[in-house]
Amino acid sequence: LIWTGHLFTNEVVMDLAMTLDFTENQWSATVDGTMVTTNLPITTSGSPLTLGDINAVWVHLPEGGGDNWMVFDNYLVTAEPVGTPAEPPELVFLGLGDGSFLLRVTGEAERDYAIDASTDFTDWQPLRTNTANGGTFDFVDTGAGEVPIRFYRARWVP
Repeated sequence: LIWTGHLFTNEVVMDLAMTLDFTENQWSATVDGTMVTTNLPITTSGSPLTLGDINAVWVHLPEGGGDNWMVFDNYLVTAEPVGTPAEPPELVFLGLGDGSFLLRVTGEAERDYAIDASTDFTDWQPLRTNTANGGTFDFVDTGAGEVPIRFYRARWVP
């Protein structure tokens, strides 16, 4: 058990938010926006750093305290990508010739980016995924002349 210094009140709805950083083996928690613990190890015994089942545990201390129940309702578990680039990639049209388009992706160096194409902004097909060595990579879309219109986007690939 770890004393957080936070006092809890019965019959009050509180927001608990926990962040687990599996790459750093650390977790933090806030209650109603107030930090109650930060950067504690998820495991100290070498257990696998994976998310299994989620359980709420209520410890009834012999010296009293609490009414021995709590309710968890309306919770949400999300996974956020680790190491998201600070800036989204930029896609630049460099030229065309013989029905092909020359495109350049500019982003953060040594990150992987993809170029996708669509004819309707709904169905996107990946054309190329590449590492932006030095922060850029170029791509020639030789299939551009096969469709009357084509839209492009660049995106980070985790």
